[in-house]
Amino acid sequence: PFSQAQALLHVSATPEFLPCREKQREEISGILGDGIISGSGTCLYIHGVPGTGKTATVHSVVRELQKDPDIPPFQFLEINGMKIAEPSTAFSILWEAVSGGKKAASPRVALGELERWFAEPRVGRGTTVVLVDELDQMITKKQDVVYNFFNWPHMPHSKLIVIAVANTMDLPERELSGKIRSRLGSNRLVFTPYKWDELSTIILSRLDQGGKGLKDKVFATKAVEVIAKKVAAGAGDARRALDVARCVARWRSSFEGFLSFWRRRRRSSAPSRADPTPPRSTEHRRTVEKVSQLPPPTRLCTISDASATYREMTDYGSNAFLKGLSLQEKVLMLSLGQVVRRRGVGEVEVDEVCFLFCSLLLPFLGSFSRPRAEPS
Repeated sequence: PFSQAQALLHVSATPEFLPCREKQREEISGILGDGIISGSGTCLYIHGVPGTGKTATVHSVVRELQKDPDIPPFQFLEINGMKIAEPSTAFSILWEAVSGGKKAASPRVALGELERWFAEPRVGRGTTVVLVDELDQMITKKQDVVYNFFNWPHMPHSKLIVIAVANTMDLPERELSGKIRSRLGSNRLVFTPYKWDELSTIILSRLDQGGKGLKDKVFATKAVEVIAKKVAAGAGDARRALDVARCVARWRSSFEGFLSFWRRRRRSSAPSRADPTPPRSTEHRRTVEKVSQLPPPTRLCTISDASATYREMTDYGSNAFLKGLSLQEKVLMLSLGQVVRRRGVGEVEVDEVCFLFCSLLLPFLGSFSRPRAEPS
């Protein structure tokens, strides 16, 4: 059961349903359903801290609508700002989708084609639903990418619905111009951090997925509650809660395997009537005696398992490593991540990383001068 639990608790696993977001699901479903049935375009802005189920809820609603016989067929497209080299690449992705994938084009050409596509009426055109995830990464100095994505749904013949997802509540007021905010409209939906009882429900629902009923076979009654309360005391991140629960199950599985192995060794090394030979050495005998004194396996993840695993993940995990870095080291890691994301490849030039590093660090170093020129 522990292996099954680890698979179900993985953040990449697709749950059958998302608990604790019924209100948001209903609102998203209503906006999308009305827009698809009426053939009108609209925009929806969803915001909330990471790990609150924003993207997962949208995916769940879209899957539900695609199976609904009362909803006309529609096309769904997801564009993630963290997964494209440049924000303008979104134009090429959208054009390739609406044109049937037959007309790949550069961002500049794609923008012109999209302008004509959405401005002209076309017979048999269905609705296109676009999920723009990580909107924070799509904002440029000119803001032309965000403006166009929020403007096209308002064209009479576009049949385009744009769902923008971001981690910042006041992003439109802080980063976007008034012209873009007017296109965005008043359709806004907030995803608040999960409370501990909601996180507990999410973990237990994952374990019960598919009728496996693993919650009573893997975790003790209060162990899940301990995990949920510890994570809720932080950011209320559901992904974090699932990670902790999965690590607890993995640790218990390893521990049970260790005990089982040594108990088999103890039985195999015990003298029999036919061959009353004592254990091979005093050290071996002492080890066998130590293992024999261990408590019998509980076969359930306990409260102490949950507390110890969470403490280890917090004190010795990657988060703890990053927290222990100096300011310069943190800025260097940020610079490397930004350049890798921008280029879309795993290997980048050191000069480009150093240039961005110096530019980001400049506000903290008054005695240093700005780099003269950006590397080509």
